[in-house]
Amino acid sequence: LVPQRLNLRGGASFLSYSPSTITTDNVNINGTIKFQNAAAMVDWFPFHGSFRISGGATIYNNTGLTAALLVPGGQSISFGGSTYYSEPYDPVKNPAGPITGTGVFTFGGNSVVPRVTIGTGNMLPKTGHFRFETEIGFQYFSAPTVAYNITGGTACQNYNSTTNTYSNCGPSSSEVSQASITTEQNNLQNDLNGLRFFPILSFGLSYKIH
Repeated sequence: LVPQRLNLRGGASFLSYSPSTITTDNVNINGTIKFQNAAAMVDWFPFHGSFRISGGATIYNNTGLTAALLVPGGQSISFGGSTYYSEPYDPVKNPAGPITGTGVFTFGGNSVVPRVTIGTGNMLPKTGHFRFETEIGFQYFSAPTVAYNITGGTACQNYNSTTNTYSNCGPSSSEVSQASITTEQNNLQNDLNGLRFFPILSFGLSYKIH
């Protein structure tokens, strides 16, 4: 926009990562973490050098985790203060198997949000061709959202460890009350409400063709 003073740039990231099974609170989590977004930035070089101050906006965001949930047979899970037991698979007594479900954790919605960074490097150098660049800052998202859904398996309200028997059992999708799920979602939502500032850290190497 202005040589050695003001640049306009855009960029996008498309990282997806599927980690090994994560186990927390007796729940096995298998899913894909996505860090996908697109942004436009204006770089200001206040000293006519490589140091820059940048401001702009994230114009597309798809950051979060979509996962399949499994409560192994014999384990318990608490939703909204109520405890449910996951009945092990048995071809006769419980062909439906243990409790299963899905979870979706979204960090910010797909809306335009501000981002601010500082860094070094100019992709359009006055002399030379190669430039090494660094950038650090943050982008502001709306509050993260959490969605649980219990879809399959058998859930029981009671378990007798002496006789190793389960009672008051039924399909987990109906046995685990929606009120309990909603309470658990709200509790986790309150814990995550402060996570609205998402960090930005990048390193890059650029080459000027002509």
